[in-house]
Amino acid sequence: MTRGSNYHVQLGADNQEEQLAERLNAVPYSGLFDVERDTEHEQGSIRTDYFVTFKVNDRVFSATHHIGFNRWFAYRTTAIAREMADMEFMRGRYWKDEDMPSVIVRSHAHYFVYVRFASQHGFITPAWKFPDGHLFRGGLGGTAPSIGSVEVIVEQNGEIQVLPHIVSNIQYPKHNILDLSE
Repeated sequence: MTRGSNYHVQLGADNQEEQLAERLNAVPYSGLFDVERDTEHEQGSIRTDYFVTFKVNDRVFSATHHIGFNRWFAYRTTAIAREMADMEFMRGRYWKDEDMPSVIVRSHAHYFVYVRFASQHGFITPAWKFPDGHLFRGGLGGTAPSIGSVEVIVEQNGEIQVLPHIVSNIQYPKHNILDLSE
């Protein structure tokens, strides 16, 4: 599991994501050190981190909650495309060359976008919640999230399919209109 924004999940000193991960029996993990070999941390105690790197059928995924966003639709692909390009420049630093991520998954922005390069798939996940006072502080424009999920299929031969399941505009919940004419 990855961690999101603390203001969504932190209650006092308790990290609710870590507690949920423990209840779900999530795999113990931390991104920059091996919990089985690390002597500073209680072995197996960390189940969430700000990012996770994992492999499915020899395809490496890099996932984290945080990424920049843009309300203007024309620039919504910019943050994920920039990060994908930056990761190419970091090739060999965080991962061995053969472990370079093929699928880059980011969240936080509440809208779905998908960018495909020759050796990478990158997307920002849709939201599970509607805007709140925090998001509405700048007005209604650009606040309608993509509601849904994304399915990623990695075949045994390494073929990758990214399948978004997004609520259509017709099915999208509509504003309640108060009729004050009566």
